Amino acid sequence: MFGWGKKDADGRQVRLEHRGKHLRVSRTGGVALRASAKAGGITWTANSSHGVRASTRVAKGTNVFFQNGHFRLRGRYGKGPTKLNLSKSGVTVSTKNSLGTFNWVKPGRSSAKFGGIQVRGRKAVYLHLVLFAVQLVLWLLQAAVFLLVVVFRGGLVLAGLLGQAWRSLADRKRRQALEGLENQLETSAGDGALPRPGPLLGGLAYLLLVEGRGETAAAGDPVADLSRELDRLRAASDEPALTEPVSNLPAADLAEGIALARDLVARLPARHALVDATVLLGHAYARSGPGPDAVIAAFLALDALCVADGGRTLLEEQQLAALAEAIGLEPVAS
Repeated sequence: MFGWGKKDADGRQVRLEHRGKHLRVSRTGGVALRASAKAGGITWTANSSHGVRASTRVAKGTNVFFQNGHFRLRGRYGKGPTKLNLSKSGVTVSTKNSLGTFNWVKPGRSSAKFGGIQVRGRKAVYLHLVLFAVQLVLWLLQAAVFLLVVVFRGGLVLAGLLGQAWRSLADRKRRQALEGLENQLETSAGDGALPRPGPLLGGLAYLLLVEGRGETAAAGDPVADLSRELDRLRAASDEPALTEPVSNLPAADLAEGIALARDLVARLPARHALVDATVLLGHAYARSGPGPDAVIAAFLALDALCVADGGRTLLEEQQLAALAEAIGLEPVAS
């Protein structure tokens, strides 16, 4: 009765009214009796409230009819929610939404249905305006969220590009610093010669076994401290003979090497100073003439000294990997 609980095609409560075969009861139309019949392609309808109507279809979506002697024309065209409407008074455009139908040309012809109660005219326009305002707010919120997401993603991309550019610039400055210091190493011994292998190896021992362990020499004699450290590590090593190319270096080579290593570290960018200084000294040592066998023996000695006292530090791992590449060795993961 009256359609309570019945839903239309859009899932909304249908208009609250009673439609029988010959009886219709509604809020706006009151009680009306009706009967219809079709003859000769014309549909005849008699209604106790609206009189007699004769109607026929002249084309798809177009109907004409006479009601109480007055001619009427009605047409509706188009697919989707927006339709083109034709009547005797002209052409209008209307759009169907979740509330009803809004007529853009003649808003007074709009209709709205809420909770099964259908209204037309000005009341329907007010309800549609409320709906449009709510939809506008939701659209603005969605647009704001979308804009924030776009700005955030754009910021991430821009930050990534700036970070990459900064790293590229830093790497370029780092390479230039390394090239400049390498050129100075080649001329430090005079006549374009490199320092002797001994001091270069002594500098590597200082970088790995002192600086690489975070044990920067305090006040005192750094040469004596390094000599005692070499003796201690050789005694703690499982293969003392393997450490001899480094542990047997004379004090003069250790002194010259420490001075050389400290000078390089002071002149390199702090972030990679120890690794870069190790690369420079290692490359210079390999080119100073000790021979391939001596270069390999020196590397193995440094590695053995690093693991003799509880294993390598993370920094020593990085230094040894860089050193292996600098002297032309292929490091093997242990």
